[in-house]
Amino acid sequence: MAFTRSSRPGSAVSHEKRNGDLGSGSRSEKAQKQWSLQDFEIGKPLGKGKFGRVYLARELKSKFIVALKVIFKEQIEKYKLHHQLKREMEIQTNLRHPNVLRLYGWFHDDDRIYLILEYAHGGELYRQLRKTGHLGERQAATYIASLTQALAYCHEKDVIHRDIKPENLLLDHEGRLKIADFGWSVQSRSKRHTMCGTLDYLAPEMVENKAHDYAVDNWTLGVLCYEFLFGIPPFEAESQTDTFRRIMKVDLRFPSTPHVSSEAKNLISRLLVRDSSKRLSLRMIMEHPWIIKNADPSGSSIALCVYVCVWIQFVESLGLDKRRCWIYTMATELLTPFVRLHFDLRAGFLETSGDRLETVAQSSSTVLKMVMPHSHGYLSMKLSETAVGLQHCLTK
Repeated sequence: MAFTRSSRPGSAVSHEKRNGDLGSGSRSEKAQKQWSLQDFEIGKPLGKGKFGRVYLARELKSKFIVALKVIFKEQIEKYKLHHQLKREMEIQTNLRHPNVLRLYGWFHDDDRIYLILEYAHGGELYRQLRKTGHLGERQAATYIASLTQALAYCHEKDVIHRDIKPENLLLDHEGRLKIADFGWSVQSRSKRHTMCGTLDYLAPEMVENKAHDYAVDNWTLGVLCYEFLFGIPPFEAESQTDTFRRIMKVDLRFPSTPHVSSEAKNLISRLLVRDSSKRLSLRMIMEHPWIIKNADPSGSSIALCVYVCVWIQFVESLGLDKRRCWIYTMATELLTPFVRLHFDLRAGFLETSGDRLETVAQSSSTVLKMVMPHSHGYLSMKLSETAVGLQHCLTK
């Protein structure tokens, strides 16, 4: 059990695939790429936790950028987290959703376990929230909609997350949200009894040690929506006992500042309901007027053209060629889906390339639509040619 905001016994341990005695994926051994440290070029450290470190890394053959999480076996054995880590790895390995951080694979040596994770360039949402204090309604609604879609996907697969919080949410280079930690998740169709998660986000039934189900995730969406808009969790108090008391009473108060719309408050109030059966369903969240009015359907809070312009400004400040930067950035974005496809095929993640064609088409189409209105002359002509060629390639 863990109630601290910033850590829990398994907080440095996350995600997985297979290549040893931890995890038991469903694919045949033939289909699995046998990874080793020699397959990667190791870059800068991205973070440090109780059980290991995370590094930026590049797979040598595909040049695909990943995050490599290194976990010390000694720590796993010391805290008896072998079963929890194995369960976490098994669950995340089988999840495929744009708002769930991918776990591509894993391998191990005598002392360490290495998890090959999708790299989220934007880092933790928690850092952004602490830096800005609170979020605007459009950005908050976009994140809540993305989370709702990801949780709906997880619940369809009988996965209850049980620890959604800003520290466990990452952002990619477009600002798209990713659920990044499944340490307390469980895959089950029956109600559970383990009290787990983080203090400020616990649902009343968990605080009271009652059986719980997927509705604890719906409660957490209400807590997060409140924190996004007001900058603090709704039931925060000076002591753990007081926080428990406020949660059980659903002592919900809305500060006068910052200004938050009545529609947003309505959504929060319909999620933070003591009776779990009466909480707003995930489908109803997506149909709520506040979500419809404010959320970006693409799930991206940063338009690609803005990302490109910021990058250009940075390159110009170094005295480099703006036109080369533009073309380089455009090419990088257009090629990213294909590099990821190559990596997935190498990892034995996909039977055929057809499994990713729809994703490739959507990603590349989005990039072209965003970049083309901001291009002129020769560049515009080449982009149009690329679009036609891409469409032909994907429909062959």
